[in-house]
Amino acid sequence: MLVSLFKTRQIMRKVFACLILAAAFVIPHGVHADTSLQGVALKDPTNVYQKASTNAKVLKSYQKGSVLIYESHNSSWYKAKVKVNGKYVNGYIDKNDVDTATNSPKSLSGLALKNPTAVYASASSDSKKLKTYAVGKKLTYRTFTSQWYQATVYVNGKKKTGYIYQNDTETAAASESFEGIATANPAHVYKEASRDGGSWKNYQTGSILKYEAFSQNWYQATVYVNGKRKTGFIHHADVTNAVSNPQTLQGIALEKSTGVYSQATTGSKKLKSYAEGTILKFQTFAGSWYKATVYVSGKKKTGYIYANHVEELFEGKQKALNGRAVKKPTNVYQKPSRSGKTWKSYQSGTILKFEPFSKNWFKATVYVSGKAKTGYIHASDVTTEDITNITKYPYTFKHMVDMQMKNGGPKSDGAGKIKATREEVEYYANPSNFRKGTDAYYQFLDLSQSAGLNEKEVNEKVLKGEGILEGEAKAFIDAGKANNINEAYLIAHTIHETGHGTSTLAKGVPVDEKGNIVKDKKKAKYIVYNMYGYGAKDSCPVECGVKYAFDHKWFTPYESIVGGAEQVAANYISKGQNTLYKMKWNPDKPATHQYATHVQWAVSQTAQLARIYRLLDNFILVYDVPQFEAQPGASAKPKLAKFKVAEVPKTTKDDAGASTAKQQSDEKQKEVADDKNAAKENASANQAEYSTDNAKQQSDDKQQTDAENDASKEETSDDTEKSVPAKEKEVIIPNGEYGVIESEDIEVSVLEQPEGKTISSLTNGAKVKILDYQNNWYKVETEDGEIGWIPSKAVH
Repeated sequence: MLVSLFKTRQIMRKVFACLILAAAFVIPHGVHADTSLQGVALKDPTNVYQKASTNAKVLKSYQKGSVLIYESHNSSWYKAKVKVNGKYVNGYIDKNDVDTATNSPKSLSGLALKNPTAVYASASSDSKKLKTYAVGKKLTYRTFTSQWYQATVYVNGKKKTGYIYQNDTETAAASESFEGIATANPAHVYKEASRDGGSWKNYQTGSILKYEAFSQNWYQATVYVNGKRKTGFIHHADVTNAVSNPQTLQGIALEKSTGVYSQATTGSKKLKSYAEGTILKFQTFAGSWYKATVYVSGKKKTGYIYANHVEELFEGKQKALNGRAVKKPTNVYQKPSRSGKTWKSYQSGTILKFEPFSKNWFKATVYVSGKAKTGYIHASDVTTEDITNITKYPYTFKHMVDMQMKNGGPKSDGAGKIKATREEVEYYANPSNFRKGTDAYYQFLDLSQSAGLNEKEVNEKVLKGEGILEGEAKAFIDAGKANNINEAYLIAHTIHETGHGTSTLAKGVPVDEKGNIVKDKKKAKYIVYNMYGYGAKDSCPVECGVKYAFDHKWFTPYESIVGGAEQVAANYISKGQNTLYKMKWNPDKPATHQYATHVQWAVSQTAQLARIYRLLDNFILVYDVPQFEAQPGASAKPKLAKFKVAEVPKTTKDDAGASTAKQQSDEKQKEVADDKNAAKENASANQAEYSTDNAKQQSDDKQQTDAENDASKEETSDDTEKSVPAKEKEVIIPNGEYGVIESEDIEVSVLEQPEGKTISSLTNGAKVKILDYQNNWYKVETEDGEIGWIPSKAVH
């Protein structure tokens, strides 16, 4: 009886326990499985209402974290069955009061982050802890709600369902395999994903490891300990991953013995070594290491090359470049190594062609004993940029100007009549006043250096339309190389001398076997060409020029250009006056052996050079800029030069005026004669000092002087007039200034001399550079480099 009673009590206790457990859930009585939902109570308490209203009667309440079962009702409410007084009734739960679990749970792996990380009896951190785990412990669980995972644990050998707060774990990443380099010393494979959990194995820096993605901070790896497979964890900071898509590259061995190592560390064994300058093939790998395949004793081995021991080559076809040698000498090496043998050497300043090879090397083709060889030039030995050399002179700038002002000094005008002021000389002789990038800076261009121009480009962009000179780029380039003279300067010089390739001497003159001119070309033995006007005189402009060309056997335009260039270089450039500035000012011996007296001559000659270079893309220039002691900085342009000339006298009709006018006319004619004689004497004196070119320049200046004097003769009326005494006025010459053509006429003629022959025309808006002034005429230089005279009223 006691036993029976005892058994009855046990049964009652079990039933009571079941009722208590049932009371903890909202039972989905009569609800189909596919429509039932499960969720976690969020409020404390979470109520089940009699109606779908928070104002309705509460049928039952549940603690926060309780797991409830319910079904959908509407957009704001769930419906649930609860047992009240032993009967199941329908109730309603506000959707905001529960966190519904997923219908498709996924199994996950992760790491315990909290110490300890708990598995709770319900989805609340206030509930009982079924089990706890140390930081770094690998856990397995399922997705449940937005804040909780669901897990299965064993407590006293019994299977339990528990809940893990999401913030207490780090879910593992999707599985992905990696290869990498151990960067820690040593790199541990830990038993747990924690640096405090002990390790299965250690690896030295540079060891090559394989592992898989696991979490944000940890990789998972398999190692063998005493022959048994173990799963461990490697911290992200202890390894560097290899690139996922390795690229095949080539590079230059930089070390005398560049090693391919067995591991990614220079402390490991060298599988193979290569001499400096050897071209190696390898793949990108990880961090500062490349991976390479080598053969050791006939066997294929994978090795590693330290990135600092090689220099990557540029990929793909590289554009060929023009450059200039800057080292003395500049070597072309057989390998990309300064310690290697050389194929060839070049002087500083030599124009070279090469293509980019690597960061510090160019590749070039040279010919040795007639055979093409591939060589290498160090990048620091050449330049592809313009070069500016500074030449320092051991005296003051004041001394330079003092010397220039002696012996009559420079002139303000091309005719040499107006003495330049000291202010003008100080301005135009001071290199500080001319910035790089301006036309005037070309006065410092080293004319003894070839610019490395491209033949095709010069023909297409510069010489096209230049008469007999068209298509002759090769002649100028060859002439420049043969005579150490800038080819663009030769072109500018020749365009000027030949009138854009249209002069008689330039176009070619037929001669017999003795060099005499013949009118019938069919009877001619030769055609002679003279591109520089050598030998031509005012009294013998064609015949003498022809004889000079015949004597020098200039029977083609090419021969004339190349042959004449030798003399262009000989008189100044080869003597050290290798810039326009030096030709004008001669800083080595100031005020001696100067090409011209005009204070602006060096600047005025730069327009044609600048025009040519603006048309081109491929060239390298060398500048030689002088620097004096106590040289002042840049200054403003000097005031416009002023000089006094006699106005044309005003006249009135008077019987007594005829004799006065005649007397003035006679006096004026005498002045003109005196000026002509003075000019002849001056030209004769200078001829002994200057070259043929200079004498020709002075002759041009003399003709200009004569023209000015002739143009200043008085005009008399047909009627008897009485002269009014001439009064002097100041005329402003804006030398070096620019003006714009503005005229009522459609075109303005450009004349050889005032009132002379028309050589071209300009339209409104054209820009001109003013070089000189003479009785209401400006001497100008057009944008095409042409020089002539136009009425001053047409320029604004």
